[in-house]
Amino acid sequence: YHEIDSLTSWVDTLEWDGQDRLDKLGEVLCVRNDYQTAAIKRWLIGGIARAYSPGCTATHMLILFGKQGIGKSRFFRHLSPNPGWFTDSPTFKFSRDTSHRDEEIKLQGKWIIEVPELAGIWKSDFNDLKNFLTLQAPVIRRPYDPDSVALPRRCIFGGTTNMDSIINDPTGGRRFAFITLGDHKIDVAWVDSNRDQIWAQAKSWYQAHEPWWFNDTEYLQQIEDNKSF
Repeated sequence: YHEIDSLTSWVDTLEWDGQDRLDKLGEVLCVRNDYQTAAIKRWLIGGIARAYSPGCTATHMLILFGKQGIGKSRFFRHLSPNPGWFTDSPTFKFSRDTSHRDEEIKLQGKWIIEVPELAGIWKSDFNDLKNFLTLQAPVIRRPYDPDSVALPRRCIFGGTTNMDSIINDPTGGRRFAFITLGDHKIDVAWVDSNRDQIWAQAKSWYQAHEPWWFNDTEYLQQIEDNKSF
């Protein structure tokens, strides 16, 4: 639990300066509508929620869709204040076998998980991926351990892709929130210099009891938005 404690301790130090950065972050990510802005906000609050309450529900993946070389992966990397809390090299097979167990163990100690270039896994593993994201505190048996244990997740998931038409069921895509970038380059330097305040504002939303899940209106907007994919 050392990593949980260190993450929580870092979040505890955050104090928001009162300057709203959500609109600017929306500009950085070239959001197209209010729903996409809400998706970013909900995802950030979910990160704070999982820092304070590992295993809580935080099941939507923020996916950046755009050309290669525009900073999609660096965006997620630079949101993590500690390189050890971030990974962009999961080897998910999205199945309930030993490989799934091994991946769950790898998630321990991580806060931001990027699944890069999602197009390579969507078609065959779509349902398994949805189920994987839904898990909150998977019960697994570690190697050489006779007893199974619950591993509450403290991570949130991001994804990147440069392909569209990857959701074959828009109503089943509620776990996925897309931000369409095209060839728009992400201002990673701004993200890096404002990272602590981005999370501090998210913490203020969390403390104000703002939800990190979509409301009914946003969910309907998500279904409509996902039809493009």
